[in-house]
Amino acid sequence: MYLTLRNYWRIRGGSIRRFETQDDLDTWGGPPIQRWASTYAWIRLTGDNRKPVSRDFRFNWERDEAGSTWRSAYLGMDLRPSTRVELSLQPQYTWNDDDAQGVANVNDNGDGIQDHFVYGELKSRVFDVIGCCNWVFTPDLTLQLYLQPFVAVGDYGHFKELVRPKGYEFAAYEGLSANPDFRWRSLRSNLLLRWEYEPGSTLFLVWSQSRQDRAQEPELRAWSNLRKSSADEGANIFLVKLNYWLNI
Repeated sequence: MYLTLRNYWRIRGGSIRRFETQDDLDTWGGPPIQRWASTYAWIRLTGDNRKPVSRDFRFNWERDEAGSTWRSAYLGMDLRPSTRVELSLQPQYTWNDDDAQGVANVNDNGDGIQDHFVYGELKSRVFDVIGCCNWVFTPDLTLQLYLQPFVAVGDYGHFKELVRPKGYEFAAYEGLSANPDFRWRSLRSNLLLRWEYEPGSTLFLVWSQSRQDRAQEPELRAWSNLRKSSADEGANIFLVKLNYWLNI
């Protein structure tokens, strides 16, 4: 479905039916596993992008016949306070409840053959924000900023192993040696200054930053983790690139 209103807002949406199949990659080199049929639906609402403020909202939903559910919500906003400045903010939240997420393949006797293909019921939550700023000082001098804080958490429970190939039957499993719960957060940013000091000749100054942290902490605490990401350990990279055009 695609619909454009008189005020130039647009509404788009659709639905997909996925049929039952076999997945030969999910067990990480083990036997295939049955994948249930599922229904996927999405809707998107976007505003008039000619105006100083434009919006973009998206929602995705999918559920299979085993009860697993995947959902995501996205809200984008573009601001153009002047012809020289453009700001963009794009937060997204994803929450999934997976009935069978692969955890580990276990070899009991060290003979090189995997004996158990272990799954767990996983509740995962992801929150990330993309922020961008483009500033044109003059036609020859521009500044671009890109910033993306990200946090993802996963809470596992009810561990079980695949009973037979190409099926979806499980038996309880209690032999895991480690807790697979996780919390992952990161912060990536780029700052780029571009100066065309002569026609065809350009100087680029770049500052790139990457920070990250991992822990076993299955609570999202979105705002707290995003705030702390700026203090995590990471790397700073500075680049200088000079182009000079030879008029030969």
